[in-house]
Amino acid sequence: MTPLVTAAAMRELDRRATEDFGLPAAQLMEAAGHALARAARGAARPLILCGGGNNGGDGFAAARHLLAAGSGVVVATTSDPGRLPEAAAGHLAALRRAGVTPVPFDPSLLRDADLVIDALVGVGMRGRLRDPLPAVVEAVNGSGVPVLAADVPSGLGSDGPCIRAARTLCLGGTKYDCVVNPDEAGEVSCDPLGIPPAAWDGLQPRLGLLEGQDVGAWLPSRPRRGHKGTFGTVVVIAGSPEYAGAGLLAAHAALRSGVGLTFLATSAPGLAGRIPEVIVRPFDENLLRGADAVAIGPGLGRGAEAGAVVASVLGAWRGPLVIDADALNLTRLDALPEGAVITPHPGEAGRLLGCSAADVQADRIAAVQRLAARNVAVLKGFRTLIGASAQVWVNPTGNDGMGSGGTGDVLTGLIGGLLAQGAPAAQAACAGVYLHGLAGDRAAARLGRRAMAAGDLVDAFPEAFAAVRDA
Repeated sequence: MTPLVTAAAMRELDRRATEDFGLPAAQLMEAAGHALARAARGAARPLILCGGGNNGGDGFAAARHLLAAGSGVVVATTSDPGRLPEAAAGHLAALRRAGVTPVPFDPSLLRDADLVIDALVGVGMRGRLRDPLPAVVEAVNGSGVPVLAADVPSGLGSDGPCIRAARTLCLGGTKYDCVVNPDEAGEVSCDPLGIPPAAWDGLQPRLGLLEGQDVGAWLPSRPRRGHKGTFGTVVVIAGSPEYAGAGLLAAHAALRSGVGLTFLATSAPGLAGRIPEVIVRPFDENLLRGADAVAIGPGLGRGAEAGAVVASVLGAWRGPLVIDADALNLTRLDALPEGAVITPHPGEAGRLLGCSAADVQADRIAAVQRLAARNVAVLKGFRTLIGASAQVWVNPTGNDGMGSGGTGDVLTGLIGGLLAQGAPAAQAACAGVYLHGLAGDRAAARLGRRAMAAGDLVDAFPEAFAAVRDA
């Protein structure tokens, strides 16, 4: 798992590095300059754009190292060099002593550049970019010259223009905003700048980017002498006459998760035998007696009959549980069994939290933390978040081809199947989300994103499971 930081957490990490661990700002800038110069190696005519803060100091240090490596460096500034912070001013003075005098930015400078290093504004920015930066961003984005962003693309997270980088080198810690904005940040890497791991202790929020090796380690074991009783029984309560397909998709996903037995409890007619390995029954509370986990919600509907089923299950079942879709809409957050996995999209999350979907999207980390106060919460969407206790994981897999009906039903069934095999709730949720997205990526590679359907994800499960086992 790769640790991530928000802008606020990075400011705190910088403070700790300087005040608690004796790493002066000038030393951190020197390390940043080295890292940026390494990342820009091979550029013959780099144009380094330096702003008026510490991010500009990183750029001045990078320019000096690129000059020493033989690059034809041009440095352009967008603010009064006389008003730089002390550490950045020191690096500007060192650059001048090395023979480079920065010039005010002019779009004509882009004509001869083979790389732009964006050191205009870092994570300390709040609000919109101030003049003349919007015009600079527009000129850079329109130039066609590839951009290496220093720490974050300038303007990222604002409601105004933003640099579109081919690559972003995060400095000190990998930035959450870069991970969730790949169109702007491009390929993201990180240099820790020598900040010791102890500086991260207790940093809030605790954020991590899921990796295949994490998921491979969290998958339930499969003893060679195992049998259908060994690998658990899942009861999927899903589907209705109007939404029969939701039940089939969820049950099929549970089946292909590796679970021993899959029951589909549904009011939808005619589903018996559609998936030969799935046992189809009308809902009866007695079905829960033999279950190792329950998945409830996809396509249930919101009528009185569905409400009675949800109330029955939430009242009777105390084992591993994943709750989705209509089951979430038929209950309240404070009425959910503690420790259950819940999988809302932003609209459902807003209803549970008493706010709008737009409010949820405006601060997804805060929303998933609220949802996860008593449960494991999966806040679906681009870069799905999984929250449990004080930890939030960010999922890097998945694509827009998954933006069609039924993909959420597949996720619910997959998590339910992993729960039935003995995975703890947080690990089942993380593994399910990662594998679900990875299966979508494998399906997209084969079929193209436009033509994908939810069932294609289930067909790609074998490839996804194989990939994390080998990670």
